[in-house]
Amino acid sequence: MKKIGFLCLMLLLCIGFPGSKTKTEAASKTKLQTSESTIFINEKYTIPLTGKLKKATYIFTSNKTKIAKVNSKGVITGINSGSASIKIRYKYKGDFYSVGTFKVTIHKSSLKTDYKAMDMLTGDTLNPNDYLSGINPNASYIITSSVSAVAKGGSDGVITAKKAGRTAISIHEVYNNRSRKVGSIALAVEGASIKMEEIKMAYNSTMQLSDLLDDMETSNSYYLSTDNTSLMDTSSRRQIKSAARGKETQVCTVTVDEEIYPDKKRHTIGSFKVNVTNDTFISFIHKDILIGFGEQITVNNAGIVIQNKLAGAQYKLIPKDPGILKAEEIKNRSTNLEAVAYGITSVSIEEIKGSNTRLLEDTVDVTVSQAYILKELADNGYELSVDGSDKFNRYPFECMNLKAVYDYTSANASICSAGSDKENRLILTAKKVGKTEISVYETMVTVNAQTKATTRSRKKIGTFEVTVRESGYTPGYTPAPGTTATPAPGTSSSPAPGTSSTPAPPRPTSNPGGTDITVEQFLEDPVASNLIRSISIELNNKTYTGYASDTGLECLFGEDDEGYSDYIDYGTDLDNIDLNTLNLLTTNDQFRIISVESYGTELSISISLGDEDDTVVDVPIYLNVEEFDTNSIISSINVKLGSASKTIDANTTFFYDDETRQFDEGNKEFEVYFTPKQYEKAGSDEYFDLLYPDADPDDYPEDPKTLADLTNVSCSFTPSGRNPAVMNISQPVTDDNSYWTFEVEFQDGTFEEFSVELKVDDEDY
Repeated sequence: MKKIGFLCLMLLLCIGFPGSKTKTEAASKTKLQTSESTIFINEKYTIPLTGKLKKATYIFTSNKTKIAKVNSKGVITGINSGSASIKIRYKYKGDFYSVGTFKVTIHKSSLKTDYKAMDMLTGDTLNPNDYLSGINPNASYIITSSVSAVAKGGSDGVITAKKAGRTAISIHEVYNNRSRKVGSIALAVEGASIKMEEIKMAYNSTMQLSDLLDDMETSNSYYLSTDNTSLMDTSSRRQIKSAARGKETQVCTVTVDEEIYPDKKRHTIGSFKVNVTNDTFISFIHKDILIGFGEQITVNNAGIVIQNKLAGAQYKLIPKDPGILKAEEIKNRSTNLEAVAYGITSVSIEEIKGSNTRLLEDTVDVTVSQAYILKELADNGYELSVDGSDKFNRYPFECMNLKAVYDYTSANASICSAGSDKENRLILTAKKVGKTEISVYETMVTVNAQTKATTRSRKKIGTFEVTVRESGYTPGYTPAPGTTATPAPGTSSSPAPGTSSTPAPPRPTSNPGGTDITVEQFLEDPVASNLIRSISIELNNKTYTGYASDTGLECLFGEDDEGYSDYIDYGTDLDNIDLNTLNLLTTNDQFRIISVESYGTELSISISLGDEDDTVVDVPIYLNVEEFDTNSIISSINVKLGSASKTIDANTTFFYDDETRQFDEGNKEFEVYFTPKQYEKAGSDEYFDLLYPDADPDDYPEDPKTLADLTNVSCSFTPSGRNPAVMNISQPVTDDNSYWTFEVEFQDGTFEEFSVELKVDDEDY
């Protein structure tokens, strides 16, 4: 009887409370398939759940959003290295249920310590596995090089050493369409390098190894090999030789190894492709020609070298810019081209035989350069000993102006005097131990054909240091013997015109220009400060002040640690500088500007001295542009989240780093931190769990809102107005109220993009 009564009671309880069974089933329905996982930065991972209820609302919260974020669908995104816990709850038919906690560990690839600064040999390669730890096998590693000629890389993360020199390598990881910088490598590359990856050769011809490689060392050994020994002879260590004959173009590959002294470490520099042909072509070592003013080039061994010339054919040289190269056609001979102006132009070659004329496929680039100090002298100076036989007795510069004469002065003739012979070659005479500086001057003398008036203009090419040692001393360095003023055409390895003849600009005197200077005084000491009293440029209603050098014939804007001159604002269009924008006060009223030519960051002004000879002096002006500076564009960024407001300016630091200011070093990516409480007050439920980790399920919002759902979030900025080259700043835009972007347009047509990201202060609130 008692047993029957108990069963009836249980039956009544079940009939009276049907929701108890449903609630129990809901609480035990959704489960975690696994409780933890490991992912990489920027990787996405969906928390695996079983038994999900269709009508339930699931809530996921991360306890460390700076390490891992999670969205309303349970998709985790790796933000930074470390571990985070994701709490999972869901709401079903008005009740809240806890599923559990999911632990996620974020791995981060990083640059190995030993690879932050390193040396490589040309031809060597580095793979991501070599220089990175914790590598993400599914990510791409992008390499950028500050000097791509020294080392290069691509989207495969492989770094290849190409040419001797130094460069900065930046490594970026791209994963799930997001990029982040992993680190930088200060890289120094040593060894010879391949000049061209592909060349042409005629049958039965040779090519010297020195024409194929850059940065060769006489103390090192070189070894050649080929994949086609019947086409190419590589038995010599100093040259390659093609087969005696062939009917059609054939191809082979030549590989070069270098053995470095004294370690005898051997490495492969690289390989290049050789097309051996009977076709007419221009040798690659003669496709870039560097000559001086007044020099001539023609089709011969001392000019444009044509291989496999057609028997009986004549070759006509056609300059693209006849204002730089003047053509002179001679009967029954090739065309002569004379350099009549400075600049760069290309030359096409026309082959003429009988009534047939055709244009060769190859062209030649010709640079007519102003004279400049030999790179060896500019970099290393020159050594000689007292009472020694060495007199130098050659030209200390390249690209001689054949219309000019040259003279030399010594800063201290009691140590070493400088003179010249009848050919204008430099003659040095050592007198006592010490150091001095030799200056090289170029004087143009022109005669007016009608008036017979003579015009002279003298300018300083550059300087180099001379060291006089004791008697009997053997100099440790001298330039290569036989160096002449005009290198053989095609010396493409020569330094860029002007690089060695333009030393670091000297500091100006406190009173540039001094008192009135006569023509004779200027010609005696032809420096810019004896010609120009003051110089400035008016651009965008702003005045930039430069200075005139007191040791050379040049003017400079910026690059002066004493503050004598101004940098030009970043993004300024420099192509329209003319007499109207240039303010120049000369040291003598009879000195006057007659023309200004603009070449971007370099100007050239011509000044008439107003003397009987009508002397005209050309003065280069170097414009140094300011580095990108955030403070010169915007003074503050303001973000509003509901009633809360945060401002970032030059005094604002990162929330977790008191030593780093967000406006420093041209930063364009900003972060604004709000507390979870401020997010809640604005109407966002994203950080409810951070505020109420022990909240009762009944207290959870029924319809959680994210930032994207709000209408009371805004981002604005205040322009600083300090950079007049800023043409326009767009208004910040966003599609989720958490990441804003705006763009700055500059006068020279370039753009820079800024971003502002809203983040949460989840450690101190």
